[in-house]
Amino acid sequence: QRDPRDPGSGEQGGDCLALVPFLDLLNHSDNVTVEAGINLDSDRLESRDYFYELKVGQSVNRYSEAFICYGRHSNTKLLTEYGFSLGENNNSEHIAVTVNTILEFLQMKKKVRVSKVEEKLCILKENGLISNLGIGRLGLNWTAKAVLYILLLRPSELKSWHSLYQLENFSSIHSFLADFLEYFLEGLQLHLRKMAEIILRSKYFNLAEDLVRSHVEIVKLAITNQGSEA
Repeated sequence: QRDPRDPGSGEQGGDCLALVPFLDLLNHSDNVTVEAGINLDSDRLESRDYFYELKVGQSVNRYSEAFICYGRHSNTKLLTEYGFSLGENNNSEHIAVTVNTILEFLQMKKKVRVSKVEEKLCILKENGLISNLGIGRLGLNWTAKAVLYILLLRPSELKSWHSLYQLENFSSIHSFLADFLEYFLEGLQLHLRKMAEIILRSKYFNLAEDLVRSHVEIVKLAITNQGSEA
């Protein structure tokens, strides 16, 4: 949204950062909706009486705290960018997974010879399948399963990789999905043991340790739910 005081063409929203005084006084809640931006009401434009405005979609009782929503983010993002997390109450909680982690699992843990790796990585990148991979309480999300599915395709099957869009539970690679969750859990538990060895701790280190501990519980639950799909 272009500032009316800007005589130029304005900046792209994705490339622009701004400081808004007092905004950090408002705490986050996942249970509210917010509209934010410069008030461009025509009457205000004529009088040049425009300003940055926040509108909360829910009513706020007198003398009670007003909340805004920073975005429905995972606890990892909330902790690293805002310094807090919502714990078990976060309905948007998930654990990010990378394509490299899945590839490492196949090559190093399962000793699978992944054919045509560069071509497969190109397919993933060109079709937007290299981001938003994750683990939730129900298991790996669809995108993470799709990545594992494509990496396991034989060279003769690669031309028909589009068939994955017709899949929901990826039953043909179920054992790999279950093994990946176990592999990921082992990594988290290793990190927890190393963190436990740290003597000098800060408040935020303890918060990070609690976050990893919660991720362990999420993956354990994901393993249970993944097993029930078998």
